[in-house]
Amino acid sequence: MVARATGAKLVHIPYPGSAPALTDVLQGRVPLMFDVWNSLRPSVETGKLRVLGLGSRTRIEGAPPMEPIASIVPDFDISSFFGLVAPGGTPPAVVQGIAADVRAIMEQPDMARRPRGVRKFHQDRHGAVAARCSGERHRGRALRPMPSPSGTAGRA
Repeated sequence: MVARATGAKLVHIPYPGSAPALTDVLQGRVPLMFDVWNSLRPSVETGKLRVLGLGSRTRIEGAPPMEPIASIVPDFDISSFFGLVAPGGTPPAVVQGIAADVRAIMEQPDMARRPRGVRKFHQDRHGAVAARCSGERHRGRALRPMPSPSGTAGRA
């Protein structure tokens, strides 16, 4: 999205996780990467990395001020979330019981000490997560393939 919106010449390099990508950025073999804040936080706080832009439109609680990429690339919003899922036919009472247990865990003192953005829990009662996933899939399909180091097309 950034390459397409700005005309920047970016190459997608697929990594088997963020740790090897971060190592390559820190060692200067790769100029930049996109990753979740909690993976980058230690390197940013020690001055080894500098945040160029925030993928989400909203500020991260407890993080230093970061300019959203959307301020220069309209409609840019790439924010991560993690979900706890169950098979589609799971009875509502079971889903509600699991959600109550997870909520109780998230309210434990040990969890309360974690950064705010890491400990949010919202039960998806109205299909918002499903709608978001559907929108992300649609947006991903609309992106054109980016060149990869081997010259073949990769996904943005």
